[in-house]
Amino acid sequence: MTLDFFIKSYNFDDFDILNIELSNYTLKVEVNLQTHLDLIANGYRPELEMVMDKTFIFKNVNVEKLSFEKPYSINIIEYDNEKLSINVCNKELVINCSNVEII
Repeated sequence: MTLDFFIKSYNFDDFDILNIELSNYTLKVEVNLQTHLDLIANGYRPELEMVMDKTFIFKNVNVEKLSFEKPYSINIIEYDNEKLSINVCNKELVINCSNVEII
């Protein structure tokens, strides 16, 4: 997933953050996603409530290792084509966007 797509499609405020790890310049964020889907099928309109656990992996973070304590929080501070600055549990991290991968 590209960083542009992630920034446009997801909001950290919508996540229930289960765990955050940073090691080897890689930030792993485990989240719980809850969603409501309205489906349409030949006049029948079923609804679907989903809960899914997902791990987002951001590579090329400017710090090799940090530990985080609950409560977990993430806020995007700044984003441009060269870097993504985020506040993770009151610690500012910068992710190099030139070769970022979000898995």
